[in-house]
Amino acid sequence: MSKLFKKTLIVVVLLFGLVSGSISILSGWSLHQVMTKEFEVKGQSLARIIADASITPLLNNQPATLQSMIDEYLGIVGVSHITTRWRPNPNAKGTVCSRSALSRPQAQLSRPCG
Repeated sequence: MSKLFKKTLIVVVLLFGLVSGSISILSGWSLHQVMTKEFEVKGQSLARIIADASITPLLNNQPATLQSMIDEYLGIVGVSHITTRWRPNPNAKGTVCSRSALSRPQAQLSRPCG
C-alpha cells in the first residue's frame, strides 16, 4: 500500500467516525427532548383530567372513589405513579388525598381532603 493511500484511508475513516459520532449524539439529544416533552404533556393532560373529574369525590370526602378514578389511568403507557393533593390555595403545599400505589386510601390519609 502506498503512503498516499494510507493517509487518505486514515483521513476518510476519521472523518466517517467524526460524522457518524456527531449524528449519533445529535439524534440522541433530539430524541431525549421529544420524549421529555411528550411525557410532560401527558402528565399535564392527566392532571387536568383528574382535577376536572375529581371535584365531587373531594368535596364529599370520598377518597375510595378518587382512588378508583386514579387507578384507571395506570394502564396508560408511561404512567407508573399518580399522587393527588388538595391545595386550598396555589401557595399551599397541600395534603395527599390519594396515591396510585396505595391499596387502602382511607387508612393512609391523615385527614380528609377538601
